[in-house]
Amino acid sequence: MNDCIFCKILNGDLPSARVYEDDAAVAFLDIFPFTKGHTLVVPREHVGMLPEMAPEHLARLITVVQNIARRVMKAVECDGFNLLQNNGPCAGQTVSHVHFHIVPRFNGTPVQWTPNANLYAPGEMDAIARKIRAS
Repeated sequence: MNDCIFCKILNGDLPSARVYEDDAAVAFLDIFPFTKGHTLVVPREHVGMLPEMAPEHLARLITVVQNIARRVMKAVECDGFNLLQNNGPCAGQTVSHVHFHIVPRFNGTPVQWTPNANLYAPGEMDAIARKIRAS
């Protein structure tokens, strides 16, 4: 899709802090994170909503999500995480391309759903991406 921001990231037309990629999916840090380490897992195939995705592709994607969630937890040393997957604008889907949010959570920190483009100090996003890739 020419106007899909995730397709542009997947094609290399837009930069991203990638933490994983294979022939089925790419994972990268969200530029409007809820918490440090907030990672998106996106299928390479453009599919607008989860019900439209082929079951075998979803099975492969959720395996990547599980793998990346482990890596994120280790890299940012969080106590847990939220897994979000929104379908349709009324459900909060802002990019019409299936994607999963892995949002690290820390004990004693309230759950807040406020994106923060200024959460990372200069260079911190790349440092966290390196830690996730290395884990």
